[in-house]
Amino acid sequence: MTIISSLDIITVFAVLAALIAIFRFPSTGTGLRFVVVGLLLSKLIYAGLLFAKYAHISTGLGSLEDFVGEIIPMWWAFLFYVLFQQVNIKHLRKSDRSYREIFNATGDAIFIHDSISGQIIDVNQPMLDLYGYKYEEIVGKDLSEVSANDSEFSYDRAMERIRLAAKGERVVFEWLAKKSNGEKFWTEVILSESKIDSKGRVIAVVRDISLRKEIESQRERLLKELAQKNDELESILYVSSHDLKSPLVNIQGFCGELEISFRQLLELLETQEDLNSVKNEIEDCIKNDVAQAIQFVEASSEKLYQLIDGLLRVSRISKTCSALTDTNMNQLLSAVADAMAYQLQDSGAELEIADLANCRCDEVQMNQVFTNLINNAIKYRSPDRPLKITVTSQVEGSKVTYSVKDNGIGINPKHHNKIFELFHRLDPDSEISGDGLGLTIVKRIVVRHGGDIWVESNSGEGSCFYITLTR
Repeated sequence: MTIISSLDIITVFAVLAALIAIFRFPSTGTGLRFVVVGLLLSKLIYAGLLFAKYAHISTGLGSLEDFVGEIIPMWWAFLFYVLFQQVNIKHLRKSDRSYREIFNATGDAIFIHDSISGQIIDVNQPMLDLYGYKYEEIVGKDLSEVSANDSEFSYDRAMERIRLAAKGERVVFEWLAKKSNGEKFWTEVILSESKIDSKGRVIAVVRDISLRKEIESQRERLLKELAQKNDELESILYVSSHDLKSPLVNIQGFCGELEISFRQLLELLETQEDLNSVKNEIEDCIKNDVAQAIQFVEASSEKLYQLIDGLLRVSRISKTCSALTDTNMNQLLSAVADAMAYQLQDSGAELEIADLANCRCDEVQMNQVFTNLINNAIKYRSPDRPLKITVTSQVEGSKVTYSVKDNGIGINPKHHNKIFELFHRLDPDSEISGDGLGLTIVKRIVVRHGGDIWVESNSGEGSCFYITLTR
């Protein structure tokens, strides 16, 4: 008779306790539970066989007892293997938690891309916050989801940089990105190559630089305004030293003529007792010398007034530009055409206005810009052909360029820059009225809007003025 050893009895109770613990606390890993349950059931079967043998229930179970006894060490081996795996998995989960904490703790948005396809493999929480996505919405997508997708910031351009980084180069560049709601914003991107799980990956660290770009834009605008102010100052100095000096010299000279004439008259009155004898001489002096001098003084005074008034009008442009608003340019040009209907009809001009893109501007001042340009086209029309004026627009990224084209007398290329100067007229002796300030004011307004203006023209071939503004 085989007597059950103390070890077998302890094993039976340990098996029962372990089974109760496993099914009472199901948080144990599935693999570990499977192996432990198998081991414990084998031990129970083995214990049952021992008990049956002890109780003489059967004597034909020896082979089964031996077989189960041989399986148990195998289960112990599996148990140790799974225990090792569970420890390893626990360690990996702990490492992953640490990695995610660090990954999400950084202040910059981070993408992990596949180095070949550019597919987004992983992102951190700052990326989700910045771009407005949920994790499951962005992972697995390509670069087009987070790019502006115009000619400069397309998927292909992004992949060019990804491939450079995959070769081991550190790539730094600025990129116009796109949020989940379609809003575009400026970012600085740093790409670097990395091996994650033995796979080629490219890590992209992305920083929002919208504020920096706005400050740079303001700086450029201020520098442009400063350059404009310097140009204005130079123009004013030139006007002060030349244009204003000319009428003052005339006034001074003809005042001297008046002084001489009055001195002659006074002398005649003092020396001649019979005024009838010098009546003709006095009348000639008053009607000719004095009247002519007064006429020239008045003309010079008028010229001086016009120059000073022109300077004041130009100076007001910098002070009257209100906040820029989204403006329907079709409506604005329609209003300009209505206001100039008489001039257009009187000159026999045809005004054609295409479907125009909108822009951000001061509506009142932009009305003045197009009114001046169309008015100039009417004034400088060719006598050889009916006047035709065409207004069009072309969108390029965040900018829109408007053109005002005519078939008038044109402008010699050597005057293209001078026509925007203070009081500059192509033909000062021309019968065409004007003070030489129209294009100066137009340029001041456009520059004040952060835009640009230029002309393309040749003598006898008409002119085309271009204006670039922000959409």
